[in-house]
Amino acid sequence: RQGEETIRRAGEVVAAGDPILAVAETEPSEIVAYADEQQVGYIKADMTVELVKMRYPAQIGESRVLSIGPTLELLPQRLWRVSTIPQWGRPVVISVPPGFNLVPGELVGVRGL
Repeated sequence: RQGEETIRRAGEVVAAGDPILAVAETEPSEIVAYADEQQVGYIKADMTVELVKMRYPAQIGESRVLSIGPTLELLPQRLWRVSTIPQWGRPVVISVPPGFNLVPGELVGVRGL
């Protein structure tokens, strides 16, 4: 089905709690960025930010912060500066502007955080 990615194959043995399927929007309406401890004091809900998409065709779009998570969380490993050193940050949910062409899971830059 559209928007689903199979993580395991039929008949494969998995441990309880292991993911077997990932579901994602085909056209994301929001992204999650992570703010480090120095940035958190500057971020406010409804503040304006710019999203920068580097995949072809490149795009820059004005957007806004929808919400800020209450606690620090472990960042996804692909966002760590050094792949062997875990990083933490507060999640920041940002709306995707109309006409901004993103693929679920695509990395984008955020200006203004």
